[in-house]
Amino acid sequence: MARTTCRVNPDVNTRRRLWGDSGGYCGNPACRTYLFPEDLDVDFGELAHVIPASPGGPRSVSSEEVSLESRAHHGNLILLCANCHTVIDKASKAYPSETLYRWKQNRVAEIHVAVGARRFEIRAEARACIEQQLLENRAIHAKYVPVDDPYSEGDPVLSRRHARANILPNNRKILQVLEANQHFDTERAGSLGSVPIARSAIRGSARARRRAHRDRAIS
Repeated sequence: MARTTCRVNPDVNTRRRLWGDSGGYCGNPACRTYLFPEDLDVDFGELAHVIPASPGGPRSVSSEEVSLESRAHHGNLILLCANCHTVIDKASKAYPSETLYRWKQNRVAEIHVAVGARRFEIRAEARACIEQQLLENRAIHAKYVPVDDPYSEGDPVLSRRHARANILPNNRKILQVLEANQHFDTERAGSLGSVPIARSAIRGSARARRRAHRDRAIS
């Protein structure tokens, strides 16, 4: 008897989130096709799996590495037009999972900057907008984050909790405001490139935290 593999399908909430994250456009940055034809209440968007819904598909990994339930999570799905969906699956080596995750991450960031972050006319207003997040991050660092040895000082449990609940969301808000207000960079000589530097620092901080937490778990 042939062996069958169960498949977990995305639920309605997952589908709704994917449409919101995509902005209604194909997630391939080289395509960006609008997924609604004019004057018709239909769409031609398709939910594409990064890691396939069941082992054996494009970019496949074992069920031990990624569970069937995780494959139906919104983090493993990207909204594409029908053409791009076909291409990424038929040429999966040219479109590895890292590429698709990057497409997805960048599109979400674009939506947040375009809609979720205000564009200011005065530099001081932009600064005031991010000041609260900066002050909160500093207060958390001062109270909970170890200064020298991350394994022997401070409160690692509360540090991790505040990093997830406060510091990382604050950093994302700061970066969104910076990216939405890059026009200020062009007005001041010598300040070009501050947004890429901030983006690199924030992402580097997040990676460092993940490594430190993983090392603690191993030790």
